[in-house]
Amino acid sequence: YYPTTQNGNNQWPSYTINNSSLTNGILEVLMKPTSCGNSFGKGVTARYANDNNQYIAGLEAWTSGNTHIGKRVSGNWTNIDQDAMTCSTSVWYFVKFTLNGTTQALSVTNTSNSTTVNSSGTDTAFQSAGKVGVAIDNTEQAVGAYWDDFRVRKYAATEPTVGSLGTETPNIASSATLASATFDVGNTTSAWVVLSYSTTLGVGTSVIV
Repeated sequence: YYPTTQNGNNQWPSYTINNSSLTNGILEVLMKPTSCGNSFGKGVTARYANDNNQYIAGLEAWTSGNTHIGKRVSGNWTNIDQDAMTCSTSVWYFVKFTLNGTTQALSVTNTSNSTTVNSSGTDTAFQSAGKVGVAIDNTEQAVGAYWDDFRVRKYAATEPTVGSLGTETPNIASSATLASATFDVGNTTSAWVVLSYSTTLGVGTSVIV
C-alpha cells in the first residue's frame, strides 16, 4: 500500500509513472481514502502532460459523496460527469477508468458491499498520449489515499473473458528484483517510490504493484 498526501508546494499533486505513454486504455486501482469531503479528490490520472493539464477520475474532486470524471486545462478544472456515491475512509474502492478517443468511462466499486457506480462523458481536450498515475486534489487542507494493485491495460471494445487457470500454470517459486518503475512527484523529477517486481513468474501470472 502506498499512501499519498497533499504536497505543500502544489495544490494538485499527481504521481505519474516515468516514461509512461497512453492514449486509449484502461486504468485500474484499489483506493482507500484517508479523508472525504468537497474537493477532497482522489483518483487516477491519464493523458497527463503536467499537473495543470490532465484527465482525473475517481471520488470527490468536486462534490462530496460523488464520483467524478474531470479535466484540468491550464489549471482550470471542469467536471465531465459525476454520480452519487458514498465516500468512507474504512472502505477500499475499485476504480476503473476507460479512455477511448473522446470518450471516458468510470466505474467505482465499493468492495465492502459490491455496489458499483458508473459515470461517463465525452471531451476533446486531450487526445494525444500522456502519462498515467494517481492524483489527489484539494486546495484547503491535506488529503490523501492508500493505493494498491495499480494496473494499465490496452483498450478493447469487447473486453476478453478470463477462464480458470490450467494445471500447467507454474507457481511462483521465489522472488528477486526484475524491474522497477520510478514515480515523479508533480512536475518535478524527484522520485516518489521505486517498485520492485517478482521474478520467476509463470506464464499468465499477474504482477501486482
